[in-house]
Amino acid sequence: MINLNRMKVDRQEAFDIVVSVLAIALVFTFYQLGLKLEPSTFIFYMAAAVITLGSGFVLHELSHKYYAIKYGARARFVAWPAGLALALALVVVPQIIWGPGAGIFFIAPGAVYIYAMRPISIKENGIISLAGPAANWVLCLLFLPMAARPARSASYAVDAAR
Repeated sequence: MINLNRMKVDRQEAFDIVVSVLAIALVFTFYQLGLKLEPSTFIFYMAAAVITLGSGFVLHELSHKYYAIKYGARARFVAWPAGLALALALVVVPQIIWGPGAGIFFIAPGAVYIYAMRPISIKENGIISLAGPAANWVLCLLFLPMAARPARSASYAVDAAR
């Protein structure tokens, strides 16, 4: 059974998570659509990215945190402002210089910092490290059936945004 009693998120950690989710969504939106966007298309893609990429990101990072706490450590997500700025720069600057389609999709929003009160074993460290990617694989397996549906159902959402 999962015990979330010790999974506390303070204001600064929540702020870091929200800023990171919005930055990831912005990078994805600019990468997909370029810089010249209609407001309705921008809002639709940002909302879709916040829901999809944001939920995956949050679950990934909180999985690391959960297992670190489970093994007796303190843990918190800390945003990396330079990584967020680099991600935006790598997608925006090439498009300004070379035009639409240029840009690199690279994101390094931050990390879960772990403060151990006792030495963490190699096995525990491995489980903590694999918890984030494992969460992403679980999400992938849950949502994969939706991707297998006919493209017609996805086109309604795109048409609604136009």
